[in-house]
Amino acid sequence: NFTIKEIDFEKNQLILKFKDLKNPWLIFNKKSGAQVSFVLCKKNSKYLVGEIQEGITALLPYKELSWFDNKVDILVSRFKLGSNYNCWIKSVDKEKQMVLLTLKNYTNNPYCEYYKNNKDKMVDCFLSGKNDYGLIGEINNKYRIFIPQKETRREDNVYSYKINKNNSVFIIALSQRKDSLIGSFKPLIPFPLQSFSDKYQEGQVLSNLKTTKTFNEGICFLIKDGRRSYEATLFKGE
Repeated sequence: NFTIKEIDFEKNQLILKFKDLKNPWLIFNKKSGAQVSFVLCKKNSKYLVGEIQEGITALLPYKELSWFDNKVDILVSRFKLGSNYNCWIKSVDKEKQMVLLTLKNYTNNPYCEYYKNNKDKMVDCFLSGKNDYGLIGEINNKYRIFIPQKETRREDNVYSYKINKNNSVFIIALSQRKDSLIGSFKPLIPFPLQSFSDKYQEGQVLSNLKTTKTFNEGICFLIKDGRRSYEATLFKGE
């Protein structure tokens, strides 16, 4: 006996469902990290679709095929419909009745290893673009790196980076998902008072300063040094 699950008027067809079919999700108990056998049923533009057991649909996103983007296209072409592949469960959503899979071994993350060996070190990266949040690039043509906007400047001093070129950058962190490195230009940017401290020392006498404003706690002066200007404060107690 069958029940009508759906009537498709455009394709002029009925989709049936076996009447006594039990919901496999009621007995599905696998969790994140479990290894499963994935039968590929179809390919989408962003992921592979298949089953890990009868009635349990699973998605394998292309980004989960490899830690490195330059290997994804090659791996996608190797997947054949109807074939079985060993994968790990990344997440289970019983409400949506969907399982996300991955081929990445999260216990052997190459980004963690690279970060461990290069934390606070300067490396070369190729900057390929930018967005509203920062710069995007690669290290050694495989490791993703992101440089937040705040790491490209020190107050008004902005680092002179070049898009579509190699740039030196410091490794400062891993992304929250641990699939990208976080970089910074700040160690390469002089502090705003660095050039001033190279010429002047504490205790040195300054004269002929121009007053810019006064306030309850003291007076502000303008110090000219070539094209740079500095504001100095003389507190009442001094």
